[in-house]
Amino acid sequence: MSLKVGVLALASVIGLSVATAASASELDKGWFVGGDLGIAKRDMSLHNNAGDEFELNGQSFADRMDGSAVFGARLGKYVTDNVRLYTDLSMGKGSSYAINGYNSSVDELQWTFSADYVDYFPGSQKWQYFAGATAGYNKMDVEVVNGPDSAPDSDQNTSGVVYGAQAGVIYNFTDHISGELGYQFLALNNDIDYQGVEKFEANNKQTVMMNVSYQF
Repeated sequence: MSLKVGVLALASVIGLSVATAASASELDKGWFVGGDLGIAKRDMSLHNNAGDEFELNGQSFADRMDGSAVFGARLGKYVTDNVRLYTDLSMGKGSSYAINGYNSSVDELQWTFSADYVDYFPGSQKWQYFAGATAGYNKMDVEVVNGPDSAPDSDQNTSGVVYGAQAGVIYNFTDHISGELGYQFLALNNDIDYQGVEKFEANNKQTVMMNVSYQF
């Protein structure tokens, strides 16, 4: 069901992008490129085939998952004064302390498409706010190390559809340079079977991101 929802979300964002671009009356706002830097917190779980989640001292796998740095690049276009469409390519890494004898590290590569509504705060010529939707695709590499003595280390890949929403603020330093601070919530659809007994699942990701863009 979640995969179907993700595909529908991706189709909706693409459809919104095409429809908005087709109906736009002002196309002189310009293209923009930018760089992203942020921190992400992934909600991941580790459980057995019966669905029982492993915990350590009352902490779940997600509770012990470190926040990870995220780096990315952005390309987009303002199709009107209030609507922007863009794509982001980003990467990040996370790690977790031992749960049930496991340590793990996660490398993630993500490609998304987004549509935002953007407008100025009342009375301001510099500050703007934005809110929008995102859908795309990710690839996650999960490496399990220092597992139980009976289980070898493992390095496996998983990929899936991602979808969610974002909001934040933009400050326009000049007519061409802007900076923004935003929050994004994405649903994830990644899972890995480990030795046919345990399963890692990535459920969602919350990211606080800074971006600096140049408009031309």
